[in-house]
Amino acid sequence: ALVWYVVRFTASGRYLLAAGGNERAARMAGVPVARVKILAYATCSLLSGVAGLIVVAINSASDAARIGNLMELDAIAAAVVGGAVLSGGRAPIWGAILGAVVIQLVKYTLLANGVADEVSLIAKAGIIVLAVYAQQTGKG
Repeated sequence: ALVWYVVRFTASGRYLLAAGGNERAARMAGVPVARVKILAYATCSLLSGVAGLIVVAINSASDAARIGNLMELDAIAAAVVGGAVLSGGRAPIWGAILGAVVIQLVKYTLLANGVADEVSLIAKAGIIVLAVYAQQTGKG
């Protein structure tokens, strides 16, 4: 809810969408693109650190080789299924949350039915491809 509010109702959120959608146009419109990028990367770093601490607390252990492995696929799938455009400029926060629910539902449904984890990865990749294809055909 906080991220939705910041992106929707603050100038820094609008700057972030502008810089993510078209950096050159944002710079020409007076957006401080370098500062926006630094703020975005700093925020992502802070939230990634918090997420890492939460995962370590849940698992009561830390394994740098395995924790977070292939989580980026889930994040990309959730964003794309939720309606985010990979080229930037749109950030449907509630859509990304719904996309995350759908992706996790697919993953756990396959696992509950005895399907191998590798097959669920292929299913998630297929969902990403279908969502990107739907976005591209929707533009034309």
